[in-house]
Amino acid sequence: MNKEISKNPENGYAYLGIGIARARKEEYGRALTTVDLAIKNLPKKDKEYRSYAFALRADVYVRLENIDNALCDYATAIDLTPERIKLYERLTNLYYQLEKYSL
Repeated sequence: MNKEISKNPENGYAYLGIGIARARKEEYGRALTTVDLAIKNLPKKDKEYRSYAFALRADVYVRLENIDNALCDYATAIDLTPERIKLYERLTNLYYQLEKYSL
């Protein structure tokens, strides 16, 4: 993927792939930087991948204990793809961990 980015530095899909790999390796700072680039470069019309990128960034924010940003990114992901039930589950689990049982 790094080769792809060197050829096409605006390939949001490649950045997303690298962000996924970095998050799985628990390189959260580097994952955050890469997912930011993915969000910046993914086509606005591709709501599915943009939603996935925002959800991934939210997951990374949770790991970094940046809860406000995580909540914001989960909300954005849900706005982009409201049919993705997993996003609601993640958001609900986060509220549960925070002991916020009523909104």
